[in-house]
Amino acid sequence: PNGTIQFVEATTARKAKFNMFEPLLMDSDDESKSFMDLINPNSWNVLEGFVENAKDHFEDLEKFQFIRDGYYTVDKESRDDALVFNCIVPLKSSAK
Repeated sequence: PNGTIQFVEATTARKAKFNMFEPLLMDSDDESKSFMDLINPNSWNVLEGFVENAKDHFEDLEKFQFIRDGYYTVDKESRDDALVFNCIVPLKSSAK
């Protein structure tokens, strides 16, 4: 079901950051707006959370599906002690 929270085991979960992306530019029919006015302030959001401790080491650009959320790839700046994942394809949700 949509809107369900997926829990991970608290004693073994690993902290992670998740880069969420939206389009860089917003649509506008107003030609008087400058380029800077069209930039989407929500084009990059960083969320913090936890992932299962399924692996000791994640390879650069390795891909995963996080259940009920989307597909992610390991960021090139990710380290074993500071995991970073980039959302590459979000899943559609009817939950609001």
